[in-house]
Amino acid sequence: MTNKQITALVFLSIAILVFVFYFNIRTAISMSQPNQNEISAGWQQVCTWLRTQTDAPANYYDEDSKPVWGVFSWWDYGYWITREGQRPAVTNPGSASRYAVAHYLVSDNYSETHTALAEKKVKYVVIDYLMVTNKYYAIYGMANEYDAGKFLPTRFQQDYSYWNADTQMPVMLNYEDYYRSLVVRLYNFNGQAIRSPGTPVFQVDADRTIKGLKDFVSLEEAKAFQEKNGGIIAGSDPFLSPWEIKEPVEGFKLVFESPSKVKIGNWTYSEVKIFEVLP
Repeated sequence: MTNKQITALVFLSIAILVFVFYFNIRTAISMSQPNQNEISAGWQQVCTWLRTQTDAPANYYDEDSKPVWGVFSWWDYGYWITREGQRPAVTNPGSASRYAVAHYLVSDNYSETHTALAEKKVKYVVIDYLMVTNKYYAIYGMANEYDAGKFLPTRFQQDYSYWNADTQMPVMLNYEDYYRSLVVRLYNFNGQAIRSPGTPVFQVDADRTIKGLKDFVSLEEAKAFQEKNGGIIAGSDPFLSPWEIKEPVEGFKLVFESPSKVKIGNWTYSEVKIFEVLP
């Protein structure tokens, strides 16, 4: 074998090794990264509570056994509830019922929603912080499709921005329907009446950039200013409502809060909460 043939063989061998090991290494690295769909600490705690502190509604391992009650949450979490909590979930990623679930979550007719869930034998409603923050847009988006057959401009919240020095900062402005939706009334306020600390009016331009902000002690003062000067009445903090809501949410009782906490803005909340649907 000539030196030229030997050199060619060496390069071929190296190329094969690189091809084989490169993709295997990439796969190994990818598998070693944290799984974004991996169950969180708060959800582990919630599933443990469901599994150990509630009576099984049916023989979990019997395919012919029909549960007499179920657990209601956003469809993302259905498999966790079923697999880790060993309790039947109303919906899961493979179910088409997520549109109806979204409709109930953003409803402000609490009595009607309670009756509907009770009729469906829902015993517990499980809500995590993502359902009122990062995932909220998906919930009201599906609710719009359920109610109107198409996606509509949101009446719940809208993204805006403002300039901080030379940096454009995003901010989500929440409208009245956000604070009145069932999922927010339960997670953010534990179903209790809401007292308003004041009412801001945001001045914005056509590009949804906030140009100014004025705070008022009462909603009436804010509306009077808005009538003369324009602007948007909204809340930039999901846990501080510009609207006072005197009536508590009846029919739902907070029974468990995960020891695992999350920091949301200036607030620290339990990652996941469980509410019992009262008879």
